Amino acid sequence: MVEYKKQHYLPASYLSNFSDDPAKRDRKSFVWRIDGEKQVRVPVESQCYENFFYSKDNPEAAEKSFHPREAAYCRIMQELKKTGNVVEKSMGDLFLYMFDLNLRNANHKNQTENDGFYAYQQRLNIFLTQMLVNIEPNKLNVEAVKLHITTNWRMEIVHAADDSTFVTSDNPSVFMTCTSKNPKPHKAVEVIMLPLDPQHLALAFDRRFVGIDIKPKATVPDTITLNLNQIQNSERCIFSDRELDKTDLKQCRFHFSQRKRSPGYMDEKGWRLSTTYLKPDFCFEFMKLKPPLF
Repeated sequence: MVEYKKQHYLPASYLSNFSDDPAKRDRKSFVWRIDGEKQVRVPVESQCYENFFYSKDNPEAAEKSFHPREAAYCRIMQELKKTGNVVEKSMGDLFLYMFDLNLRNANHKNQTENDGFYAYQQRLNIFLTQMLVNIEPNKLNVEAVKLHITTNWRMEIVHAADDSTFVTSDNPSVFMTCTSKNPKPHKAVEVIMLPLDPQHLALAFDRRFVGIDIKPKATVPDTITLNLNQIQNSERCIFSDRELDKTDLKQCRFHFSQRKRSPGYMDEKGWRLSTTYLKPDFCFEFMKLKPPLF
């Protein structure tokens, strides 16, 4: 078998945190996969990959470029599992992983004449220069990104409601905007949400637009809505650490059938990003939109 042929657009190290056996979280773990038709117990390593998804000419370089961020995420998850929290110094690495996980996903269809890694790099450049920092490409540097994030963005870990759990999906990093259904590029992303495991969800937010409680805990309706966001944002399926009962499975099928998706794509003219619009009259219990967005 060709080495690095199977290229995961959702790392097994991420999905393993939703293992149905909390004592075993690795690529050999099992999760429950649910789509619009059925649910089935599957090995983590069998999910969310395509042969040469990023590159066929240089698969090793493409795959290894993601390894530092994945290793940092694994350390963060070990910390969360041990202490129930993520220390502030790890928040930057977590933020980087959150938006990178969206940008590398198969939800962004590659319609360029180049390989998937080239399209990913183009998306990353557009995201940083037009959507995050809003800076000329020739002025972009690490320090400019760090300054923007530390000045304008914050991070909180949301805990699931009692007796409730978070699910994830094959496209789990949700980009949200609260300014307009058709926002300008530099206001296209003000919130990023990523389920970390069945009990924790990371929420990064631009504090110029959004306010979040310190150490927030989701209500049952919040948890349900956050899980529905995973269905809406998914490419094909969601994943759970447990087998859904008949009632929950029926609800999942209904929401899969009702969702209106607008997948992103990358072509030679640019990138179309799919975001979730957070209406001004709606908020999670732990969230407040800042004036004049009310």
